[in-house]
Amino acid sequence: MAGWLRRVSAFGLVVLLAISQTLVASVAVAQQAGSMQGEMQVRAIFEGVAVDGEITGSDVNTDGVYFDMLVFAGYAGDRVTITIAPTRMTGILMIADIDGEPIGDIEFAPNSPVRSLRVPIPEDGTYLVLVGSERGGPYSVTLSSQDNSGDVDPTLGLENINLGMLQFGQWHEDELDESDAMSGEANGAILDLYAVEGAPGQRYRVTVESDAFDPVLIISINADEDPTMEFGRDGRAVVRGRFNSEGVLTLGVTSADEQLGRYRIIVEPDERR
Repeated sequence: MAGWLRRVSAFGLVVLLAISQTLVASVAVAQQAGSMQGEMQVRAIFEGVAVDGEITGSDVNTDGVYFDMLVFAGYAGDRVTITIAPTRMTGILMIADIDGEPIGDIEFAPNSPVRSLRVPIPEDGTYLVLVGSERGGPYSVTLSSQDNSGDVDPTLGLENINLGMLQFGQWHEDELDESDAMSGEANGAILDLYAVEGAPGQRYRVTVESDAFDPVLIISINADEDPTMEFGRDGRAVVRGRFNSEGVLTLGVTSADEQLGRYRIIVEPDERR
């Protein structure tokens, strides 16, 4: 087991865990604004490192506004600044807490100067950066902070991390329950984490089925690629892709509707062309 575990993307796991904390917030925001559709791209953002992205028609949208989401660890007393470079689109830049409550926002317009949103962090925890636009387009954002807490913990202070191994091509049955809740800054996020080995570059299909809840699949392929979330419907979620050059896939299973219960999951060859 140690061999494949060492080859699992450590960064991917950190981001998967960070994503799990945003589920309650993202669902709550969508419920307040309207119905949520599309695929959610979620990334971690670290101090001083620009994050380039693009809002498209496939991103999560609420009432016609498409969103990308970033997550970062904030500490009480910090003053965090999110800067968005000049862009061709009109939109909104927002910082929210893990419950989805906005703590600051600014609007931006095509070819406007660099815009900066500066907010105080009220308490230790995980925070969300939302970039939204009706029409979409490329953007670049950077995080900076007047840090009163020393170095940021890259693991976001998460504890109770359990990683299971799936056998490629075989169904695995499990149960999502309170024992899967993580402590630390995960705020009780309930998530099952898995890794599976396959042939490098091989096409795969991940299927999760449950009679108890609508599953959400969170997929991390490479450390330098963004994990994705697929919201299931009618008790089923499916994601297709390719194994990375190491032949390792990291994924998480959680619930979109706060219901818990049994489910089954399989990662198998995808013969579709």
